Amino acid sequence: MTKIPLIVLVLLPFISHAQFTKGDKFIGGSLQYTSNRNTNAESKSYAISVLPKVGFLLNEKWAIGAMLGYQNYHTKHAGIVNSESFGAGFFTRRYFTISEKFIFSLEGGLSYWNRETWGSFYENPKYDVASATITPSFLFFPSSHWGIELSLASLVYDYTTYKDADAPIHNFSVQAGALNLGLAYYFRK
Repeated sequence: MTKIPLIVLVLLPFISHAQFTKGDKFIGGSLQYTSNRNTNAESKSYAISVLPKVGFLLNEKWAIGAMLGYQNYHTKHAGIVNSESFGAGFFTRRYFTISEKFIFSLEGGLSYWNRETWGSFYENPKYDVASATITPSFLFFPSSHWGIELSLASLVYDYTTYKDADAPIHNFSVQAGALNLGLAYYFRK
């Protein structure tokens, strides 16, 4: 009786099929919206990001790719501040299969952003940001070609240089609680 479960465990890697294969490609993107309101400080803000991506699978566990991005930020607190960013970068992603339809991934990325800010009390309106990020995500595949991605947090390191300032700013943060929802189409071999 105990031999049957042991045989199944030994044969399972050979009879289950891999989610990805070398040479698969994907195109997709994510949309992120965050909103904050502080009634004590009478402030509120929102941000929206659109990040299209393309990728290529090196094997069933690793992918590389490139992204473009647009971000818009608006805050109101003792004046109004708006910010607009355009960026580009590349990423590598490691997949960890949970089941045939569910995958966990870790994505590391490097990107460059050009930002312009305007509004009340803002002295340095243009600046550049080089970012390094690590983002854990969950992927759900309702079909073999479509993937839905969900992440709730990122580790971020930013190196910011202002156009009219001497010293750059280094910032390390954990961006937790921002819902990031993505959709991707996988071109299978």
